[in-house]
Amino acid sequence: MDETDLKALLEGNKVQNSVLLMFANLGALQLLENYLCSLSEQGINKYLIYAVDVESHMEFQSRGWHSYFNPRLTGPLNISKTTVAKQLKNHRPEFHNMMTAKLQIVQDVLRLGVDVLMTDVDIVFHKNVIPEVLHKCKDMCFMHDGPSKPGLRANLGLWFLRSGAATLEFMANTIAAKVQHVRMSDQAVVNALMKQGGIAPWLNPKDSPSGSKDSPSGSGGFSLDSGRTLSTTQLDDAGSRGEERGKVVEGNEGGSDRSKGGGKMPMEGGAWLKMKVKILPEKVYVNGHVLMHGTSLPPEMGMAHINWTRTKGQKKKYLKQWNMWKC
Repeated sequence: MDETDLKALLEGNKVQNSVLLMFANLGALQLLENYLCSLSEQGINKYLIYAVDVESHMEFQSRGWHSYFNPRLTGPLNISKTTVAKQLKNHRPEFHNMMTAKLQIVQDVLRLGVDVLMTDVDIVFHKNVIPEVLHKCKDMCFMHDGPSKPGLRANLGLWFLRSGAATLEFMANTIAAKVQHVRMSDQAVVNALMKQGGIAPWLNPKDSPSGSKDSPSGSGGFSLDSGRTLSTTQLDDAGSRGEERGKVVEGNEGGSDRSKGGGKMPMEGGAWLKMKVKILPEKVYVNGHVLMHGTSLPPEMGMAHINWTRTKGQKKKYLKQWNMWKC
C-alpha cells in the first residue's frame, strides 16, 4: 500500500479533519478487539489501525477492521505475538524499529494535512472524548503518565497533533532523535525534546536524567547525550526517506544513550518551539497509575489507559475486574 491508499483510507475515516489512529499487531489482538468494542459502544466507527506486519494487516482486514500497512515503514519485520513482550523487556532492535515506525506513520498522516489522535490499544472509551480533545487542543495534547501530582510526563497512550508546520518540524526532530538514540523509547524521546525546547511547562521540573522510568535500564528520560546534533540533511534522512524506515542505526547500542545530563538533541526549525502544548485532565483521561492507586473510578472518566503493566494477561485481568472488558 502507498500514499494513495493512505489518502483514501483517511478520507473514509476522518472526522473534522482528524483521524483516530492506533498501532498494533497480532500480539495485541484481544486488547485491540476490546478497544474497538468500546469505541462501537460510543458510536465511533471511524478509525485507522496501522498494522505492524502484513500478517496482522490481513487478519485485521478479514475482521472488517480499517487497517493500513506499508512495508516502507517497518521493513521486513514480522513480529509474532510471542515475541513482543520479550522485545519490550530486552529493548531488542526490532521493538525500537516498531516505535520508530509508529512515529513515522504519525508523520505521514500529518503530511497529508490530517490531524492525528494516536492512541495505544490497551484503552477503553467510556465516553466519546474525541470532540473534547479536538476542542481543547491547539497544536498538541497528551494524557498524564503517572499518579496525580503536579508536573508529570506526557503519556503517548493518547496523543493529539494538529497538522501544520510546527508539528511537522516536531515530528522530524523526534524521529531523528529516536533513530540516533536507539535504546530510548518513543515516549522518552518526545518528553526529552519538549523539555529541552521548553514547550511543556507542566513537565516535572524535579525529574533528573538518571533513573527516569521512561528510559531503558535507568538511562535518563529527559536528556539525550550523544555529544552531537543532527544536520538538516540528516533530519530529512531520518524523518522522510524510505531508506531509513525499518532500520536501526548502529553505533549507539553499547550504552552510549545513557544520559549524563545536559546532552544535545536535534532541534531544527523554529515553528515547533512556539507550539501550544497541553496535558489533558487526568480524571477524564485516566491512566493506569491513577486507576491502581485510587479507591474508586472517577465518575467523570471518559477513557482509561491500562498502562502501568506490560503483560497482556495482567491488562485483561484488570479490565475484567473493572468491568471494562467489552467483547
